[in-house]
Amino acid sequence: MRIGFRQPALVLLAMTLVLSGMARGQSSGDAGIFSGARKRVVPKRTSEPYHEPTQKQRLQIYRAQMFAPYSLASVMFVSGLQQAEHYPQEWQEGWAGFGQRLASNTGTDMANATARYLLSDALREDARYYRCACSGFWPRLGHAFFSPAMARRGADGHEVLGVPNLLAPYAGPFASVYGWYPSRYDWEAAFRMGNHGLLNEIGTNISLEFLPSILHRRGRRWERRLHLGNPSGAAGAP
Repeated sequence: MRIGFRQPALVLLAMTLVLSGMARGQSSGDAGIFSGARKRVVPKRTSEPYHEPTQKQRLQIYRAQMFAPYSLASVMFVSGLQQAEHYPQEWQEGWAGFGQRLASNTGTDMANATARYLLSDALREDARYYRCACSGFWPRLGHAFFSPAMARRGADGHEVLGVPNLLAPYAGPFASVYGWYPSRYDWEAAFRMGNHGLLNEIGTNISLEFLPSILHRRGRRWERRLHLGNPSGAAGAP
């Protein structure tokens, strides 16, 4: 039984973007994020002062997790994959089947976001992802990998066990399995789907850790190539 293949697909997509960016950055001689043999070139990153999210900010995060362009695009992409593989088999093909899968994935993601919001609010934990204040590829990768098990609490933002991040990926699968999936799916299927959802959280955090610096560096490079920072257009001008 193929359960929750959508999450590994997104993880692979994120990891492909990250690793391809690191490979290009290393081959081009950038000081970039891969600092294995060039630690002296990469300065140590400093963390910004922590600010505990207000109730309004918690609601904004909750809405963003359900309706942000990335979330909506992810649901569309996953629904397309399921449509191509006719998963679940009991659901129709064509636009009617795509609508079923789109509604199912939307409901699953909304249940996950709702569970994360309610747990974060009840436990007064900040479940957002924070990029590592460290430098070097492996420390940053380890930070992103283990981040679903951590959260922040209090005015000082000290780290605690991230209960919302650990439990939220299972809320949607259990809601979908017992709410609208075909009857042959059970709690074991929901648990496997939740495991894949947790894996997706790790892949998402890895992309959040590395992609901003990759894209920012690429943007600066294209700015130099197109002389966008030099109105006169002279290549040799400062």
